[in-house]
Amino acid sequence: MKKVFSLLCALMFCAMSFAQADAAPTIPVGQMAPEIAMPTLKGDVVKLSDMKGKFVVVDFWASWCGDCRRETPALVELYKEYNPKGVEFLGVSFDTEAEKMTAAVEKYQIPWTQVSELKKWKETEIDKVYQLKWIPSFYIICPEGKVVGFATTAEGVKEALAKVIK
Repeated sequence: MKKVFSLLCALMFCAMSFAQADAAPTIPVGQMAPEIAMPTLKGDVVKLSDMKGKFVVVDFWASWCGDCRRETPALVELYKEYNPKGVEFLGVSFDTEAEKMTAAVEKYQIPWTQVSELKKWKETEIDKVYQLKWIPSFYIICPEGKVVGFATTAEGVKEALAKVIK
């Protein structure tokens, strides 16, 4: 039984690794990041272009996503490290229920602005633009609005930020 469990765990890890490997960015490094203009849960519209002049980490996530939940504590630590250096973070949630999104933000003490269409991931307008293959996905945007990095883990975000923030 122990061997079967170990084999199943190994197969699941391999499947996840292949899925993440296929999660390449659809917006290439060097290209202008498409606009994001979405409402917060309070109804205020937040635009990525309003953050022009700063580095921005765009965090595509959902409360129901196990990988997102696993990466969030490390991402919160990155926020604490890089926000004082002028890096903004913007969360784009694929939750369909405001209550679940709010509960996750509170549970993980996520301090950055969150926006959502409150629609299923593949039914959102933002996914039509970004065509994400995996969540979490993180785009790192430079002050001029161009993509300078992409990652699917907080460690990848850390590596990307270390290259551009001195």
